[in-house]
Amino acid sequence: MRSQNGLRERWTPHAVPPSPNAATTCKPDDSVLKVHPISRKAKIRRLVRIGYGLLAAFGLSCVLTRERQTRITASIVKPRVYSVPDARREARPILDRRAYDYWSKHRRKRGDSSDDESSDTDTDTDKGAANECKYMHEWQSSSFPTCNHLHQVTLEDIHVVNNGHYRDVFSFKEWDGNLMVMKELRIDEEEDFDFEGHFEQHRRDAVAMERLTASENIPDIYAACQNAAIVDLSPDGDLEQHVLKEGDNYKNYKPLEKLEIAYQVASAIADVHEADIAHTDIAPKQFLLINGMYRLNDFNRCRFMTWNEHENRTCTFYVSHNPGKGRSPEEYRYEQLTQKIDVYSMGNVFYYMLVGFKYFDGVKTKKAQKKVIHGGRPELTDDVKASQNEPSIRAILRAMHLSQKQKPADRPTAREISDYLLDALKVAKVEGRRQRALKYPVK
Repeated sequence: MRSQNGLRERWTPHAVPPSPNAATTCKPDDSVLKVHPISRKAKIRRLVRIGYGLLAAFGLSCVLTRERQTRITASIVKPRVYSVPDARREARPILDRRAYDYWSKHRRKRGDSSDDESSDTDTDTDKGAANECKYMHEWQSSSFPTCNHLHQVTLEDIHVVNNGHYRDVFSFKEWDGNLMVMKELRIDEEEDFDFEGHFEQHRRDAVAMERLTASENIPDIYAACQNAAIVDLSPDGDLEQHVLKEGDNYKNYKPLEKLEIAYQVASAIADVHEADIAHTDIAPKQFLLINGMYRLNDFNRCRFMTWNEHENRTCTFYVSHNPGKGRSPEEYRYEQLTQKIDVYSMGNVFYYMLVGFKYFDGVKTKKAQKKVIHGGRPELTDDVKASQNEPSIRAILRAMHLSQKQKPADRPTAREISDYLLDALKVAKVEGRRQRALKYPVK
């Protein structure tokens, strides 16, 4: 239908046709298109239905997404060796066969490092002389990762044998049947793992063992990659277990055998010091019995010695966390430290071997530390005092007293103690042969 001006009019079935005299606008019938208002309750019910629908749709999508992720990741084993965050790409090592420089420029200037398993931050150099103290060797700031060896270890026939604060210790069989130990991060500690501090700690551990490969007093290391490592297995336990007579590891050592063990302890520490390394955590539990010899283990807390080029001397270092009862007076005073702290702790190992129980046993830690600071030492047992005339016991006692001088400068070096014990061991063996000859003369 067209209007008078020739335009086509819109018409609906319920609209009244316009008359020829009507206006050109077509108005609908109000009775047919009347709008009924919606009540307030109806509006609320409609909004509630819409809300329930949205919640149901959101919940369904979450369930489907979770199931999809589960299907994708179910067959994937989460790697336990830490990957490097993008924020620290500058300090990331290149995992190939070449040595790499781990320290970035800002860490060199700052002089930061980590402490032991307690996650502390220290300054490795003299206070006020950080710019003058330099590494003595190139390897001290490098590493030699062999990740492929670690990746070849299968999960078949692998057993947990021990654990530390941040790493688990597993035993496994190599391809040739030899038993080895693999150390990897503990799963329950990964979330709060301090990457910079503890990666550097484990780097030092691996590098120190690699540099000390030539020493028969240090366990061998076969692979290292970031926070993981493969080392020798010690199925016979450690010196602390043997001295404290724990379980099946009880060792009833004779005086001459104790002297020989004391020589092995001193020789291991001397080898470490001559490589310009300070262990800083000497204790009986660190000496593992491997192939009939006690070998010094666990270099997580070690320090690489530095050199002051201006004053032409070895720099001291600082450790911010020194717990326990078996450390030197200068450690408990939190002073600048030298390798002589290892010599003092070596005297504690000798004490363990002589008396057969822990250092300051039964004394509270704070009280024991105060005693050490003021020159106090634990008492010897009556049995040890009564056997002082025995040559082997007398030699160990003298080495213990020399090692635990109050001032670091008054203590001999670990090599001097080792040489003294070696001479005493030779004399004791000769004396033992002479006594046996007198007891069982040749007819």
